[in-house]
Amino acid sequence: MRIYGIFFMASTPMFSGDEMEKQRLKDIFDEVRTHLSLSPQSPKSLLLGDWDSDLIGEGMEFEEFKEYRDGDNPRRIHAAMSSRMGKPIVVRHLEPRETRCLVVLDATPSMMVREKMEIAFAALGMIFSSAHEVHMPIGIWLLDHLKEFDMRPPVTHAHMEYVIDAICGIDSDNPYLRDRESELNLDNWNNFLPGGSFIFVISDFFESPENNFMQILGTGMPGYKVVPVIVQDSLEYTFPQIPSSGAEIPIVDSETGVTTRAWVDADKASSIRKQHEERFQRINDFFERRFIYPAHTPNLNVLEIYGSLQNALL
Repeated sequence: MRIYGIFFMASTPMFSGDEMEKQRLKDIFDEVRTHLSLSPQSPKSLLLGDWDSDLIGEGMEFEEFKEYRDGDNPRRIHAAMSSRMGKPIVVRHLEPRETRCLVVLDATPSMMVREKMEIAFAALGMIFSSAHEVHMPIGIWLLDHLKEFDMRPPVTHAHMEYVIDAICGIDSDNPYLRDRESELNLDNWNNFLPGGSFIFVISDFFESPENNFMQILGTGMPGYKVVPVIVQDSLEYTFPQIPSSGAEIPIVDSETGVTTRAWVDADKASSIRKQHEERFQRINDFFERRFIYPAHTPNLNVLEIYGSLQNALL
């Protein structure tokens, strides 16, 4: 059993829910069908997220002729046009590129207390709906320290039943659920994520060595649009002000779901608040050094979750 501040996080699999939780996630999914700005460029067509690329590639669609300059590919020199113009001319084509989206969801025990998984799922639902709005294939990867749920793009609305089942512990006949094999890196996804794709990592980013989701983002992943979604509520990124006389604070055991109460005085609360705020600042500094802009979703407020995600994208 690990302790973050005064909150006990038991070493338990993510799959410990029930049918009531499943219905709750379905209701959240229906509520958050909003549309984020997931379009990096203007759509070329409505066929599974084809986007125009300004790269000179092997595409067949003509864009323009232009004068050859240092750095241009000599193989793109157009002989007939060069002869006509009396100088080297290169031809520029549009290279079709399918922009995709991946959502990585942390389902380790620290995400299973209070409303944190519901907040995380609300963010996932917004991203999913937004990707479908622009016909962008999306994949979903859920991990805890024992299990993983791996669904390659394109994930459809019909597939969301499997996602919800995995979160809620209904694992019978789930073809995408297996004992965890992958480390916390994106090596197995590289072939499914062309340059320019979106990667959302939804986690509380607690610094436990074996489940540190920040290491997925450690390389900066050039060529992708990366958005960490930090799910920490007011008991984790800071701590409530406590009267000088002290107060009882709830402690949730994520293994049993049992809530107990502990007496905390003002000095202890101040110490915990300082530790939490310093940890939260370290997480933000980590992303800032890599020029990554995170979203922070501290509560289950749909408008606030949307606003935080939208600001990170823009």
